[in-house]
Amino acid sequence: MQTTASKASVLSSAHPTRRCLIRCVRAKTKPPAMTDECNKASQPKSKLVGWAIGLAVIVILAVMAVPGHGPQRTGYRMMSWQHMQNIALSLKAYQKDHSRNLPARLSELVPDYNDGPDLFYFASPYTTSVRPLDSSPMPALIDGFTPYGYGLLPDGEPYVFERPGMWADGTVAYLVLGHFDRSRDDWRSCRVTVEEFQKLLSKNFVPSPAPTLK
Repeated sequence: MQTTASKASVLSSAHPTRRCLIRCVRAKTKPPAMTDECNKASQPKSKLVGWAIGLAVIVILAVMAVPGHGPQRTGYRMMSWQHMQNIALSLKAYQKDHSRNLPARLSELVPDYNDGPDLFYFASPYTTSVRPLDSSPMPALIDGFTPYGYGLLPDGEPYVFERPGMWADGTVAYLVLGHFDRSRDDWRSCRVTVEEFQKLLSKNFVPSPAPTLK
């Protein structure tokens, strides 16, 4: 039930509904059930809600587009991890033919131990690494453009790592193929800072024993 004050407000000549009805009577037409002018009072709120939703969408998209944010960087890191896995497999295959020795440079793996030089390059919006426009005829470009390094542990296992500075956040990933079971989360647990990587390398990537409870 409307109060006396609300009824008086509707009957006022200044009320939008009142103005609409007066014009309809003068024009001898039937008042519409809903018109824009009769509902001007509700338009500002709906416009504000629309602007707020649009602004929120723009902010979310802008944050996701900034390097270092959103799911896209995660996807690129998984791709880099796959490159490292394949490089490690190529190194293992080379070892079998060369008395467990590693090549002096990655370009020596092409073409006998992989499908081509693309494996050794990586480029993304989130990395500083680039790749030549046409590297297929010149495998030697690998050694100048690859963002990956490698080495040999005392137990004969090769390891592959991302060179420092590849990612804007200063982290690097490393992989020792013989030390992992290729579980899906390996690429997350093996991403560390450069300082942490140097410490792990000094220990041959052997994790420190867990402290014993007394």
